Amino acid sequence: MFTDALDTLLAAEAPPDGREALAELTGMLLASDRYTEALPVARATVRAVRAGTYDPDALSEALFHLAMLESATNVSEDETLATLRGALEHLPPEAGFADPALHHRRAMILNLASHLHERAGRPEECQRLSDEALATYRPLTGGEDPSFAHHFGFLLENAADLAKRCGAPARARAHAEESRALYLRAATQDPERFLPALRRVEEFLTETNL
Repeated sequence: MFTDALDTLLAAEAPPDGREALAELTGMLLASDRYTEALPVARATVRAVRAGTYDPDALSEALFHLAMLESATNVSEDETLATLRGALEHLPPEAGFADPALHHRRAMILNLASHLHERAGRPEECQRLSDEALATYRPLTGGEDPSFAHHFGFLLENAADLAKRCGAPARARAHAEESRALYLRAATQDPERFLPALRRVEEFLTETNL
């Protein structure tokens, strides 16, 4: 099923150890939308990481990837939320501004949790976590790296869509307008990357009559 991905890993000049190979294979299958095949690999990755010397970063990342796959398959919302709680609990304490990658992961964990609560019919918890994801990521957008603006815009778009589905049109419009303003500024530096996102937000505002 995932022979090609496995062959790619084994062909590397310096094959990684078992858990790293599983983690890489999980990422490759996840990136190619092969969720059903990736799910058992992600579970094996978590088991392999737990079996080794405690590595909070690796365990948090493995649990986050597992939760992403659980949310895309037939795993229940509450079971997936339990996996996400583990990903947050094991996130290293330095997951602050000193390590943007870990800070980014925290925001994305919170964002995924907000979607799961919306699917489970818990709009208040959904919006609380959505706001927390935005508050977590917002401080990263002050630098010069455009990828942070791109990811924050993504979170704002998610927040707008969730607020609309949770029956909060004013919040939805505020998030959408903020993302539109962000994309408009960013497009002056990188139009190829940000103009499509800008058009997408404008269509959202028009189509939903916000």
